Amino acid sequence: MNDKIVQHPRRDMKLERDITRSPEAQALQDAIARAVSAYADYLERSGLVFNESDNAIGWCDDRPKSLVVRWESNQGMVITLDCGSDHPEPSHPDEFFR
Repeated sequence: MNDKIVQHPRRDMKLERDITRSPEAQALQDAIARAVSAYADYLERSGLVFNESDNAIGWCDDRPKSLVVRWESNQGMVITLDCGSDHPEPSHPDEFFR
């Protein structure tokens, strides 16, 4: 009978919240944010990504508009420009655009 008992899929929600809100996690998240921001600024200065000052051209500009940084637990870090030359398909989850 025990083989039919499964753990609830959300059993670690409290642990996740506690860990991600800890001072150490917050400091690491701040460091990540600073690094990603610096890289995004570099790409913008290089003219590689869409810039708000280019808004007169409009969103039809074909330059990438999103920098996507993701950690895949089995593969490591993935840093892409959304719809850029290395990853031409959108890399964002659809729920961001609903």
